[in-house]
Amino acid sequence: MKMCEALASLGHEVELNYPIEGGGHKALGSDPHVYYGVHPTFSLRLIRRPSMRGARYYFAVTSALRARFRGVRLAFCRNYWAAYFCARFGISTVFEAHAPIPDDDRVGLRLFEALIRISKFRRLFVITNSLREHYLSRFPGLKGKVDLLPDAASFVPPETEPESLGFASSTLKVGYVGQLYPGKGMELIAQLAPLCPAMSFHIVGGQENDLAYWRRECSSVSNLVFHGYVSHARVPGFIKAIDVVLLPNQTFVAAYGNGNRNISDWTSPLKMFEYMAAGKAIVASNLPVLREVLRDGENALLCSPAVADEWRIALERLVADPALKDRIASSAHAEFLQSYSWGARARKALEIAG
Repeated sequence: MKMCEALASLGHEVELNYPIEGGGHKALGSDPHVYYGVHPTFSLRLIRRPSMRGARYYFAVTSALRARFRGVRLAFCRNYWAAYFCARFGISTVFEAHAPIPDDDRVGLRLFEALIRISKFRRLFVITNSLREHYLSRFPGLKGKVDLLPDAASFVPPETEPESLGFASSTLKVGYVGQLYPGKGMELIAQLAPLCPAMSFHIVGGQENDLAYWRRECSSVSNLVFHGYVSHARVPGFIKAIDVVLLPNQTFVAAYGNGNRNISDWTSPLKMFEYMAAGKAIVASNLPVLREVLRDGENALLCSPAVADEWRIALERLVADPALKDRIASSAHAEFLQSYSWGARARKALEIAG
């Protein structure tokens, strides 16, 4: 949604085709543009995917046919099945990957091999360097056609009102925004909060089953608050209300919808860029994929993902040295303005795609 808004802001006509099953779209409310906090400058077409074998084939072909009949000049795909059919139907096509194609998806691997041999396939965009190296080693035919396109975030308007957190007396308001499934870091926060009784910890997001689990696990931790799931449009207000934000990814991060698939080596968390956009001091896991953007002592403080006491020391360091907190926050925000806005990302993508 954010990328479509950015592409449309550059003067292009944009349509997003998205598959839905059953009543899955109803959670977005009557207007998905409002839910995601984007301007309605592009059209959104929800394609109902039938509950049957070959449903992803149906979505891919339907979307590609629509693109062909509408005379689309560039297909920007996050679905490699749709990318294949768009390129096969004669449309200039780019595919954006956020993870490797699973080894057990034998049909998908063959399809991708075929895709990159089609003349209308232009580029593969990846969100991290580690993912770029994976694709180049796995698919030699991609040489010269893979480009790094990190994730991004929206500008935070100065007039954004901070949300009420309910812990005005704490010395430091520490926050995490995102999902709570395995590897995202709630495991570490549950250990960290009791080590910092003078600070308050605020968890924004999470699905109901995960929230129920962690509320039970942390019921005795008085300085830990779960604010629950909020719409994307409200996220900036929560981040603005927090003093220091956490990015506690673990060495195993479960993929959404597939708890057995590890994405820790490839992931480029959206919340990292949202934190940078808000100009907040970041304390993050010292992982190679995060070090592609974050540098210890310059635009973040980096800690071992498995040692809660390192995170305690980092937070206490920021309390004792407000100048350091302000410096790493300002550095991260400056880098966001230069490289990590959705507008900058959209311009870069179009320049590369030609």
